[in-house]
Amino acid sequence: MTKSRVVLAAAAAALLVGALASCDRVGLGGPDSAKPTVTVTTTLSDEPSPTAEQTSEPTTTTTAPPATTSLPPGGSGLYTAVDSSRFTLNPPTSVASYAFSVPSSNIRCFIGSEFICEIHDGPNQSPVASRCGFYEGDSEERVRIVGWFKYDRPPCSTILQGTWRDPGPVLNYGESVHFSASGAEFTCYSSNEALYCTGPQNYGFRLSRTEFARYELS
Repeated sequence: MTKSRVVLAAAAAALLVGALASCDRVGLGGPDSAKPTVTVTTTLSDEPSPTAEQTSEPTTTTTAPPATTSLPPGGSGLYTAVDSSRFTLNPPTSVASYAFSVPSSNIRCFIGSEFICEIHDGPNQSPVASRCGFYEGDSEERVRIVGWFKYDRPPCSTILQGTWRDPGPVLNYGESVHFSASGAEFTCYSSNEALYCTGPQNYGFRLSRTEFARYELS
């Protein structure tokens, strides 16, 4: 045997001994035991993967006042503007400097530190989101007063507390009037279908015997 063959044989023997020793350690589970291996099994299925629509969380929808580009329907050009001085209260009250009524006398509005319209024969109820919330239990189903009780908030509806006030001069059908009161601006339009008013916070409303609707103007 040559010298090179002797070296190769010795190296092979050393490798065989090392392999046998490693097998002994794995079998005994001693401190030098090899870490266990993890087998991952993949199961193939013919079922389609769920879509994003199926796996997404349910969403909550918030209902906002309906947006409209203008009040009244058809635009202000259909109405004749009249001077607000025609509706000046003399003498004024503690909360109103102006007042007007519609030709049917069913609606009467008072403008000053508040802008409120009283309606004798009004809707049986208004949307809960449009109620003022002055009384517990959301019992304000019968609409009797609507308007801006605070000018930094949207108009709302409530029930009547107290007595009906005297009507002001008539805002005839087809007429409109603009008021400035307590730093706020209002415009009302009288039609034989409803009274439309716009005011602070870019809000407006429609009021008739059958409906109170609040709008956010776009």
